[in-house]
Amino acid sequence: MEQEIELKLRMPAGYIRRLARQSVVRDSLVGRPRTERLQTVYFDTPDQTLAQQGMALRVRQVGRHRIQTLKVDTNGNDGDAMRRHAEYSAPVRGNAPDLARLGEVGLPDGLKDRGAGALAEVFRTEVTRRTYPLSINGSMIELAVDQGEIIAKDRQEPLSEVEMELKSGDERNLFDLARQLAECLPLTIEHRTKADRGYALYVGRTPRPCVARAIRLKDDWTVWQGFVAVARSCLEQLYGNEIAVLAGDDPEAIHQLRVAVRRLRAAFTAFGPGLTGAQVAEVREDLRWLQRSLGPARDWDVFLTETLVPLRAELPGDEGLGKLAAQASAARVAAHEGARATLRSQRYALFQLRFEHWLGRTGGEAPTTPLIEFARDALRRRGRKLRKSAREIQDASHEELHAIRIAAKKCRYMGEFFRSLYGRKATRKYLRRLRAFQDSLGALNDAAVAKRLVAGLALEDRSVEAILAGWFAARIAASVERGRDLWDGVAAADRPWDD
Repeated sequence: MEQEIELKLRMPAGYIRRLARQSVVRDSLVGRPRTERLQTVYFDTPDQTLAQQGMALRVRQVGRHRIQTLKVDTNGNDGDAMRRHAEYSAPVRGNAPDLARLGEVGLPDGLKDRGAGALAEVFRTEVTRRTYPLSINGSMIELAVDQGEIIAKDRQEPLSEVEMELKSGDERNLFDLARQLAECLPLTIEHRTKADRGYALYVGRTPRPCVARAIRLKDDWTVWQGFVAVARSCLEQLYGNEIAVLAGDDPEAIHQLRVAVRRLRAAFTAFGPGLTGAQVAEVREDLRWLQRSLGPARDWDVFLTETLVPLRAELPGDEGLGKLAAQASAARVAAHEGARATLRSQRYALFQLRFEHWLGRTGGEAPTTPLIEFARDALRRRGRKLRKSAREIQDASHEELHAIRIAAKKCRYMGEFFRSLYGRKATRKYLRRLRAFQDSLGALNDAAVAKRLVAGLALEDRSVEAILAGWFAARIAASVERGRDLWDGVAAADRPWDD
């Protein structure tokens, strides 16, 4: 059994020669590059038993030789761009797997007894691979450029990627190498394995939006360990929705992508006193840029679905609203393309690579305060700020209510980050009331965004602005009244960190 650690990058076709000419590749070569033609067939049961267990079984033909490999994912989808697998490889005689050659590997129940006859081809890859053996800062890295296609049934998908596998040394050198290449070439992190893409092609599955999963922290962790766990949770959500946004224009995907960015920004706020180094300011600026860049797509989604659709249902014959909807739809298409361009950009790729490299550090500069104490103090400070800002909520202006809503959102994110330290049941009522309070004031933000979006359109008839103003006026009044009523419940809810 071998442990494989690799990092994948997407690369547009036609850049192989330019990659080979990069100084980091030329100057780091420790052997002759080689070119191979690889034909690989992936096998599974009809109900995809192996895939459900995080396994991928393949038979690869290299020349006249055939190698069987079972890969077992050891990442656990933890938001790490680095892919980690346990690999079990052995030569086989024919084109089919030989399960007996896997030894004592823990295959799913009953599969080894049924034998290879229970397996069938799911998909295959046909690629030309150019491999470069490199030495980077004392680490041995195999850089492979794959060009070819994935084939499943009658479906095909082009494949063009750079795969960097750590053979020995410090895994952060993979990010060093990737960063140097991404500074010169149009490369972005590929978060899917060939198996991920092949199975999706086989079943015709498009990437779906994903929400944040619960975070599990331990009270005796260091502050840095806690931050890394929270950041990984945010990155898991970011990476999953990045794939979904690049694959289409699902409004929920762009929404969850922006939620992931907001959560990351909130993580830096929550752990601020425990984070040091020049990278902090750099990453926070990148996150502000990312949130701004993705904002228009989400804003147009909300305006069209949550404002124009119900408004036009109330006024179905209004010609001005019909023209506004057409212009808004065109603006939405452009905004979604802009979001995809952001995710393909050099800045986004470099942000991920720098951030991932930074998360791999030891955290020796972080305070030694136990995480449970740090979390308690942070939650208390954030709660005091919220209560102070909401002290005069009954007489607060719309601008002040918006600021209170933002403070409530930050407080909720922090509570969600640290809730496992206090128990889900102990924090459930407070976080549920906080979310309801925050959501109740959402009409204020929706109205401000709608006004800004419409003002930016070249409308022939500006009368629709008056219609929108009237539409939002009633909703804002109801929203504000409900928010003020809900605040008392938030203020009265138990907070276990205040005990």
